[in-house]
Amino acid sequence: MRLKTYFATGVDAAMILARQELGPDAMLVHSKRTVGEAKSLGSYEVVFALEDGVTASPEGTVSVADTSHAVVDVEVRTEIAGLRGVMEQTLRLVRRSESILRSKDPLDDDGADLDGVLADGGFSSELRARIQRELGPSPGSIRQRAMLWFQRQFRTNSQLGRPGFARKTIALIGPAGCGKTTTLVKLAARYGVAGRRPAQILSLDAERVGAAECLRLNAGVLGIGFQLLDTIHALSQALAEHAHKDLILIDTPGLSVASIHDFAAIGAFLASRKEIDTHVVLPADASAATLSGSLNRYLAFEPAKVIFTRLDETRLLGPMVEAAIALRVPISFLSGGQKVPEDLESADDVSILNKVLPLWLDEGADHDRTRKAAA
Repeated sequence: MRLKTYFATGVDAAMILARQELGPDAMLVHSKRTVGEAKSLGSYEVVFALEDGVTASPEGTVSVADTSHAVVDVEVRTEIAGLRGVMEQTLRLVRRSESILRSKDPLDDDGADLDGVLADGGFSSELRARIQRELGPSPGSIRQRAMLWFQRQFRTNSQLGRPGFARKTIALIGPAGCGKTTTLVKLAARYGVAGRRPAQILSLDAERVGAAECLRLNAGVLGIGFQLLDTIHALSQALAEHAHKDLILIDTPGLSVASIHDFAAIGAFLASRKEIDTHVVLPADASAATLSGSLNRYLAFEPAKVIFTRLDETRLLGPMVEAAIALRVPISFLSGGQKVPEDLESADDVSILNKVLPLWLDEGADHDRTRKAAA
């Protein structure tokens, strides 16, 4: 038996590649989410087998992967990623201590608790210092004051479609591998199929091998239309052709930092069509600086909202909140996992902030006031 390991954005995508290369007799042996540094190769590690004596498909030649080395490599990368996480956590604690020691006006107990919570949540030292300055002495507990501060700084808006347009036309843009296509399928399932709305998926992503076929397969499962388009003119014609449908979902190529200017035509088209509700899709497991920088580059596309994916890959919500604050773009949806459409939720500011600001901040303040009164 011969084995080959594929790293891909999903099991379906890996299956398409395996069928193309190994032929229809390739059997799926094992699949799991990639972790640590291996995530750069793909979201899933999928192993296929081909029985001895079975001839590979004419479309490709069997290339046997040395899976023992692959497994060792993944384990080493996972261990390195774990050590890196510990080092980052230690660095955050050191920076937090330094900021407190260097402060001209030392933080009171409540302020120190809040600073520690925000540091552990992944917020930058710059934003934490700003929050401490702007909160100041005012009525209410430290948690209540922080909640009000955050609610003034960022918004959530999960309303699909642009106001004033009957048809909901949604476009997703973002870097490669951020989960645009999976998110688009979830939106199609929830607001098209479950909402019983005539829907159509239009894809401009003709570059990734197997991506269009995977999306076509998902559209077929959902029972909605799919078209692969290769020009902006074709996209404009398709929008006119499907004007009678209630929901149009537009998938775009992955836009890397290096290639984002190559897609200026897509950006200009999306910005010119005021009925298109453009969402930037970004991975929540990146740093605040990375997310803010990425979102800033996509402002040329005039996005209305931002969707954060990979919520199942991180416990830190600070970076995505900080990015939304910095660029003043409302958060529309949060996505984590591969279940369609269960692993997609409408963003709600109170729900997000309840995770960022634990209830014990109020409890600690009440306990401290009781202790001081007794003294």
